[in-house]
Amino acid sequence: DFYPGGAGRAAPGGRRDRGRVRDDPGGAAGDQQAALFGQTCFAPGEVKNTYGTGCFLLMNAEDKPVFSENGLVTTIAWGMDGKVTYALEGSIFVAGAAIQWLRDEA
Repeated sequence: DFYPGGAGRAAPGGRRDRGRVRDDPGGAAGDQQAALFGQTCFAPGEVKNTYGTGCFLLMNAEDKPVFSENGLVTTIAWGMDGKVTYALEGSIFVAGAAIQWLRDEA
């Protein structure tokens, strides 16, 4: 397993062998979670929205996972200093692609 059980994503120790080179990644982040962090959404309730091929909205849920009854996804935003921060995510995977299709096909 790339990340050992119980270790946070930012915890060192997930080693993999790539031929003669051994990696020891110090962290990994999904692009939407990284954008939430990069847009400094550090307080509970702060939200970021990004547009591209898809449209993704993430809300900082602080230290407790929030479970939606409306199809939103609960995700880990980041983990630092032994504390996990959760987020609630809404995704439209073809938002930008749909606009492009309308432009090109209409």
